[in-house]
Amino acid sequence: MSQDSDPYHSTHPVEVIVPIRIQDGKLIPFYGENMPVFEDTRYAELHLPASAFQNDHEKDLYSYQKSVCLLNKGAELWAAFSVNRGNNQAGDGFPIDNAFDQIPPLPKSVWVSFTLQEDLYLLMRGTKTPQLAPCQCTTIPNKVLEIPLEAPSLNSLLTKISEKVETGRLSHSGNVFTQIFYQSTPDERFVSLDSFRSHEYAKFEQNLLQQIDKASKPAHGE
Repeated sequence: MSQDSDPYHSTHPVEVIVPIRIQDGKLIPFYGENMPVFEDTRYAELHLPASAFQNDHEKDLYSYQKSVCLLNKGAELWAAFSVNRGNNQAGDGFPIDNAFDQIPPLPKSVWVSFTLQEDLYLLMRGTKTPQLAPCQCTTIPNKVLEIPLEAPSLNSLLTKISEKVETGRLSHSGNVFTQIFYQSTPDERFVSLDSFRSHEYAKFEQNLLQQIDKASKPAHGE
């Protein structure tokens, strides 16, 4: 079947891997003599072990790590789960019609709240996508889940809850950044963890790129 007639590829752009090797500091195609010709505006990433860097300062810049506390111990968060039910359901007191900053409530969804048993940290390293550190958390009993669930991380908790409320799914993995929301005060909007991540990483990335740009320029007088 050609890609043009394949309904999957009509909605999912095809991605390819171009093997390369590094020789004398230059990117050389692994197959053939010349690199393929690409559109100028395309974006690509080079994935290498940190040990591949010859310059220790450059390696330290791209490997620089920082952790920031997103939310403190005791914070209450809400997770959204899509199920095949006729009406929205929620735990006691959850304002379904509250304004959301990014992702609105799903048309058929249940909401489960939980508390952090320790501070929640965001781990950032170089240009890699930030990740959440492990954090013990426990669900708050409500009409969706009457028996509390505990987990050592938000990812694990999403999986456990999904197994209980999304029984028709084959896979119970989820996205903690787009499924989990926090409200600092009753008058504030619910904010996704993705917003927290974006805010913190923007500051981290700006500083990182400034340092990389500075390191790439020759010293004054050279």
